[in-house]
Amino acid sequence: MEEGASTFPPYENPKIDEIQIDGLTVVTAEVANIHEGRSPRSHFRIIGGPKTSVAGHTLVYSDTYTRTPEDEVYSYARHNVDQRVLLERLEGFLTSALVTDFAELVHRPATGVMQTADEMTEFEYSGYLEAVDAMKSAPLIFARMNFPFGDMTVEFQHPADIAEDEFRCISEGTLQRDLERPLFAFEATKSDVWTTFLASIHWARGRVQPEVLRQVLKMAARVPA
Repeated sequence: MEEGASTFPPYENPKIDEIQIDGLTVVTAEVANIHEGRSPRSHFRIIGGPKTSVAGHTLVYSDTYTRTPEDEVYSYARHNVDQRVLLERLEGFLTSALVTDFAELVHRPATGVMQTADEMTEFEYSGYLEAVDAMKSAPLIFARMNFPFGDMTVEFQHPADIAEDEFRCISEGTLQRDLERPLFAFEATKSDVWTTFLASIHWARGRVQPEVLRQVLKMAARVPA
């Protein structure tokens, strides 16, 4: 999952629209044909609209990479829960998902990466719940877990990085590069299943109605029909 580093200048001339999502005003910003890194990409961002409780701050964004044999889509948003709470909610989400939607994963090994202040290690556990339990054993900076419906990554950081009001740059015809962190990210190439979990840890979950927030997150995931 890649994102242009902040050393790059702001995005120029983004396409801006103001829309309503079930009563919530949001501003969408899109930049196409970005040629940085290995593959061309497009960037899509949803920002809280003027005079809302989330005004001027990114709710979610996604990057779509032009690759063969199919485009790859990654979605990102800032979360505001600590490691303990996030892992408890992840455990609950996976317990439900493994029973109701992805029973085939119950006996599938879980692989990924965990990073502490001292080291980054690849892991393999007998199951996903076992992997989540192992993540509770030490303070983490970063973790990634691999899933057939889309890998997920999460950062753990305190204090959070809060970007300035997005509208200042938009008024100047640009889109800022600075991102709010810590981020939760997932691959959305084939599925937007992670949006349900993301809504439970999203920084705006107490400011936006739950169903509206899920709609916003799914809109950014842009999973092909």
